[in-house]
Amino acid sequence: MARTRRSLDERIEEQEQVVSKAKEHYEAELNKLEQLMQKRNEQKRRSF
Repeated sequence: MARTRRSLDERIEEQEQVVSKAKEHYEAELNKLEQLMQKRNEQKRRSF
């Protein structure tokens, strides 16, 4: 029983790391999107 629990705990830790990396990647991509949208908005303001 202890082996199963340890294995489950290890799997939980590994999945937490996977989620953390995915969150970091998501936030970086979101930042890129926000920068591109900001540039687009600046270009629109300059056109008027």
